[in-house]
Amino acid sequence: MSRKLGQHFLINPETASRINRLISPETGEHILEVGPGKGFLTSFLTEGDARLTAVEIDSKYAGFMRERFSGKINVIEDDFLKVDLDELSPDKICGNLPYQISGKIIEKVLLSGVRWKRAVFMLPYAVAERVAAWPHRKSYSALSVLCAYAIERREINFRVPPEDFQPPPEIDSAVVSLDKKMHAPSENFCRIVKGVFRTRRKKVKNSIIKNFSLTPGLSSEILSETGIDERMRPHQLTPESFKMLEEAFVKFSVF
Repeated sequence: MSRKLGQHFLINPETASRINRLISPETGEHILEVGPGKGFLTSFLTEGDARLTAVEIDSKYAGFMRERFSGKINVIEDDFLKVDLDELSPDKICGNLPYQISGKIIEKVLLSGVRWKRAVFMLPYAVAERVAAWPHRKSYSALSVLCAYAIERREINFRVPPEDFQPPPEIDSAVVSLDKKMHAPSENFCRIVKGVFRTRRKKVKNSIIKNFSLTPGLSSEILSETGIDERMRPHQLTPESFKMLEEAFVKFSVF
């Protein structure tokens, strides 16, 4: 992936080694790497007997990867956001994600039907905080809800300084691990979560009125059905609360 997408290439071998240990490739597993670039992390991933697929959008780097790792990996030259993840069906997913689209990549991984075991990603530190956040935290967001709903365990493993990259970013990064994909959020669930957080400072009643064109009366009925206090704000709602909202939206024919 290219620098125009916010790609900063990892150059510290100790950091790459730590990521590889977190991924822990095992014999027979299918590992999917997103945006390998020059193959710095790839060189560690290929040390074992796992099967490795790399998705790289930049034709220059895709060609470089095929030549460097000839016969060792399968290189797909394509935009990861357009790749059929269900068809690839990886056991584990990893990558130093382009900063500008890291949230979209994680969302794609969460919404796929693949029940992968583990995902390990390098992210901007602020995005890593959102991935790992729980309700009532300042960093709690729509992405936090989707991760908490879909994943059994989320963790920020370690912080990574700018000097570990070339070119160095202006911010710190972090490696996060997501363990055991449990289920994929439905399209309606995603619509509700994103809609409610679109106006995160509003009370939840006003938020669903504005973002889903509901009448005040219907909004009150939906919240009464779920038991959610209409004075609550988005950052106070648990993933379970959003699931109840989804069920109530369907019951009252909002969707």
